[in-house]
Amino acid sequence: MKIPIDFDTPLIGGSFALPNHPEIVIEMVVDANNSPHLQFRLPLNKLLHGIDGLTEMGLPNGDSLPTTPRTLPHITAQIGGTSIHFYIGAGQVAVFVPTKFNPFITLIFPIRNKSQQILGGFGTIAKKGDHRGGFYASVELPEEFVKLIDSAL
Repeated sequence: MKIPIDFDTPLIGGSFALPNHPEIVIEMVVDANNSPHLQFRLPLNKLLHGIDGLTEMGLPNGDSLPTTPRTLPHITAQIGGTSIHFYIGAGQVAVFVPTKFNPFITLIFPIRNKSQQILGGFGTIAKKGDHRGGFYASVELPEEFVKLIDSAL
């Protein structure tokens, strides 16, 4: 998963594993246009079966996760003074990245495959109370794809 970021701290690039979860890696990448992006990598078995021992929650502002009818196991990582929120459930992964600016509107666009099946969403989350707005992205693997990968592992 790759998503644009807006940090107060200059970003050169690099990668690090999440505390207590060395198999989950966050990479900071600056593209040719000097635009910073955050990439999130995790093993297929963690994506298919989830990660034990994590607290389930929705967005930091208390709202449900867009495109997800439930809470998901949650990990927070501090990057450049910003708390990045990762959600990892069986066959599903999402990320919320707060921004310096308020997007003023929560607007989620579906991510579709060639068959027009919705696989997740990407969009903005408006500021709510004391909670900053930001970018949100999620991907959920189709059930038949999860079964196919799981049988190959």
